[in-house]
Amino acid sequence: WTVGGKVRGARVLLGTLWLARGAATDHVDALLPALYAAADDDDGSVRAQVSACARLAGSAVEPDTLMRRAVRDCATSDAGSTAHRAACLHTLSQLLRGMSGTAVGEHVPALAATLCQPQFCAAPASAAEDAGAAHTRMQLRLVAVVEALVGAAGPACAGEPQAYELYCALVQLSAVPTSAGDEYVSQRRAAAALGEALAPACGARDAREMHARFGGRLVDQLVAGEPIGGKAAVAAAAAAAARSD
Repeated sequence: WTVGGKVRGARVLLGTLWLARGAATDHVDALLPALYAAADDDDGSVRAQVSACARLAGSAVEPDTLMRRAVRDCATSDAGSTAHRAACLHTLSQLLRGMSGTAVGEHVPALAATLCQPQFCAAPASAAEDAGAAHTRMQLRLVAVVEALVGAAGPACAGEPQAYELYCALVQLSAVPTSAGDEYVSQRRAAAALGEALAPACGARDAREMHARFGGRLVDQLVAGEPIGGKAAVAAAAAAAARSD
């Protein structure tokens, strides 16, 4: 494929989604893998068109079918590469930006339970430069998903256990540096999202109040050797992975 061919293909998909609207729901199993595959194309114009397709899919496709498949793909992405997890997260953030708060709200618990899992936040296994860059990209996209989720369905994010699980995701990410070469950009972005996006959604003034509310619980879990997010989060993420469309 040439760049021009890929851009034309993405434009055809965009037009098809615009015309098909809800009828595209029947093709989610083919649509989402295609969006993942093109999310990190080498050409910026292709990436922009693919992101536009994902946002339109978020507004057009039946939301329950779309979110069940997207959450399942994220929950099972630990079997893939860091690059694949990053592509799943980027596509998810664009889908959320196209969806209404009502459509997103009921899926917040499953999303929060998935996002706090270690495959998104744990330190990379390889110290190679390319692995570090891929991990930083994945971390930034995790933050983008949390920001999009709060932006679309802030009140739903304030409930339990999802508020705590989203807090765990951002704090865990903040505590796992990639490399000093990027000036810890993903860690700074996670800290900003905690104080500027999640905290207000949860009725807290700033990150300090979030730490006061949830920090002790997180420390207790770490001391007890429990998985980040707790047993409920692990069970919910597993259920999301097993649920069929």
